[in-house]
Amino acid sequence: MTKLYTADFETTTCEPSSVWAWALCEIENPNNIIMGEKIEDFFETCKKLKNPKIYFHNLKFDDSYILDYLLRNNWEWHRDKKECVENDFTTLISDDGKFYSTDVYFKKSKKKTVKISIVDSLKILNMPVRAVAKAFDLPIKKGEIDYNRHNTPCEVTTNEWDYLKNDVQIMAMTLKIMIKNGFDKMTIGACALADYKLDMGKDFERYFPTLDLLTDSKIRMSYKGGYTFANPENQGKDIGKGIVFDVNSLYPSVMFSRPLPYGKPLEFEGKYKQSKDYPLYVQNLRCMFELKPNHIPTIQLKNNPFFMSTVYLESSKNRLTGVDEYVELCLTCVDLELFFKHYNVKNVQWLGGYMFKQSTELFRAWVKKWSDRKEHADKTGNKGQRTICKLMMNNLYGKFSTNPYVASKYPYYDNENKIVKYKDIEYELCDENGNPIYDENGNVKTTNKTIRTPLYIPVGTFVTAWARYTTIMASQKIHETSIKETGKSRYLYSDTDSIHLSGFEYPTCIDIDSRALGKWKHESTFERARFLQAKRYIEDEILIDDNGNLMKNTYGDYITELKITCAGMPDKCYKYVTWENFQTGAKYKGKLNPKTVQGGIILIPIEFSLNAKKC
Repeated sequence: MTKLYTADFETTTCEPSSVWAWALCEIENPNNIIMGEKIEDFFETCKKLKNPKIYFHNLKFDDSYILDYLLRNNWEWHRDKKECVENDFTTLISDDGKFYSTDVYFKKSKKKTVKISIVDSLKILNMPVRAVAKAFDLPIKKGEIDYNRHNTPCEVTTNEWDYLKNDVQIMAMTLKIMIKNGFDKMTIGACALADYKLDMGKDFERYFPTLDLLTDSKIRMSYKGGYTFANPENQGKDIGKGIVFDVNSLYPSVMFSRPLPYGKPLEFEGKYKQSKDYPLYVQNLRCMFELKPNHIPTIQLKNNPFFMSTVYLESSKNRLTGVDEYVELCLTCVDLELFFKHYNVKNVQWLGGYMFKQSTELFRAWVKKWSDRKEHADKTGNKGQRTICKLMMNNLYGKFSTNPYVASKYPYYDNENKIVKYKDIEYELCDENGNPIYDENGNVKTTNKTIRTPLYIPVGTFVTAWARYTTIMASQKIHETSIKETGKSRYLYSDTDSIHLSGFEYPTCIDIDSRALGKWKHESTFERARFLQAKRYIEDEILIDDNGNLMKNTYGDYITELKITCAGMPDKCYKYVTWENFQTGAKYKGKLNPKTVQGGIILIPIEFSLNAKKC
């Protein structure tokens, strides 16, 4: 039986870099910890554990030392595990630099190969070790050490061993809980999907048939992310008092109650015609448009040089010439409804699409199962189970959207620079019969893409569409209603599942409930705020006491804490951010930039620049 372990390396912060301490912790028995000081000893220890599976948290960092060691010592990389024998290894690294696994093969006995399987626990628990300990309410917490102390030779202190021990124990205790609940796949999305398939049984393939790649690619054009928008009327300005509302479990609530597609889609030409059996659809169209007065924009255009891809557009006017342009859109019927509600649309040419059967029951029982478990965990104070329930409910829909076209890289050693580098894995192009395709010179054509079977993109595209619909409709109601009542909009900002608005008064135009799935919960209250751009804002959040009351000091002033949301800014920068210096163009200490050096990866301190995003 394969034994499971967590592991961690402590490394020097200068080049060339090296491992100065390591630890292994048995997941089934977190008190069983093995520690050492050299990477060579780490491998010798692993070899004696008999085919262990080892979880590193943020494998990309630790694997840089493993791959450097293997390649420097003449281990050979193979694409196919079946080719691996003694002193071979294989990897799973995506083209965008995500590290999933490394398998290291030591020797081949008469019956089987002895190997260690190394995987990334960050793909299951996407949060820092410190946050993991808090989320699962563990009896131990992450410590602190001086990472630069071992840049010159010195002994490992007791405090440093305790720090390392805590890290691997935290992850071992947490993964023990996860695995006990049946979640042992490589990613949290795969865990959620496996659980859902178990509930669905044989019905899964009937409801979610495999689509051909062309159909998948056409429907995939309608797949978009969450709605994040800063009201330009207040952008960059200092805002006074306000409140924030969050949707209770936005994506699970959509899966629980909204009509979602299933079955084989039917392709149609021109404009969709109402169908009782196929009421959901994805529509392609060509048109011009202009935002209606007092409406917030909902449309972005990707891969079009005449429009900024990150901006929600007020019109179809070319940003360079100011001339109205025909634009092509691929929208779900949910997004199409919003489009015509918010814009004056003209010169429409309907270009066909796909229509689907619908049901509100596909995920209802599954979401209810996890929602009920989450509620029970809340009542019993079981933070670990509560975290698992949230992870399950929030990570299923994305798995349906997995792109079938996959590109991977493999590691090699650059002898001149003495570092590990990466190249695209090339695959031979074949025809429908599996025969190689040759170019004019007689060479086999290659590509860096390989194809896996798509799951069912219609679910992903409609779940995200309904999520945007929920946030946009509520944001628009607040925006429009407050203008009618006072002549000025209270609407400040939307961030996927939250709405930020000025004033302390609860809006009467949205459904507010602190617990009900899909309704809006009063999340926080702020004394002042500043929204620079999407995903870049600060709020002086007012603290609340145990009774839910806003806290004040002896002078009657609100007691606040600066809450920072800034895409790309590491947490370590937060201590340098103040109300006064959170401005476009500001720079902050605390960012660490990874650099590949001899030995592995080191983190170089640099400044984080709060530059304006292109709009």
